[in-house]
Amino acid sequence: MHYITRVFLLIKERIIQAILTIPNREDWLELLLLLVLYTAIALLLGFRFNFLQVNIINRWNIIFKLIIVSLFFPSIMEELLFRTILIPHPLEKVSTINLSSWILISLILFVVSHPLNGMTLSPAKKEVFFKPIFLVLASFLGVICTIVYYHSGSLWTAVIAHWIIVSVWLIVLGGFEQLKMQN
Repeated sequence: MHYITRVFLLIKERIIQAILTIPNREDWLELLLLLVLYTAIALLLGFRFNFLQVNIINRWNIIFKLIIVSLFFPSIMEELLFRTILIPHPLEKVSTINLSSWILISLILFVVSHPLNGMTLSPAKKEVFFKPIFLVLASFLGVICTIVYYHSGSLWTAVIAHWIIVSVWLIVLGGFEQLKMQN
């Protein structure tokens, strides 16, 4: 079988496995605990470095739009790419070195994708995506999503983590204004 065909079949299998794997109670508990940990660290660092500010959006049409849009991009799209496609699914029997290498590559690409996005697709977001504190928080988000994805084998735990964190930042902690998003 041709190498490219094998890669596409592997990606297809990873996506199917990640979508069809339903998280169990322990997976949801781990997600909850990691969200609490992320929240504590992000609030501490975010306020300390003046990146976060309480700025609650009070227009329901904007809140609804942000919640729906952030579910698909970045949450589902980025988790499919940076976790599901790049990191071997837990059902795959790979060496610790192989798994660790792919996790590291995935995390690096995840973090680097944000400034690249700011330079190419979203120039208005460039200033935010290049801030060191944003990159630190994005790195930590990537670690959290990687942990819940690999432990559960499910795309959904990583998507929920990503979605909640981004939505709260946009709606409650000033992300909407920082990214200069349009009403």
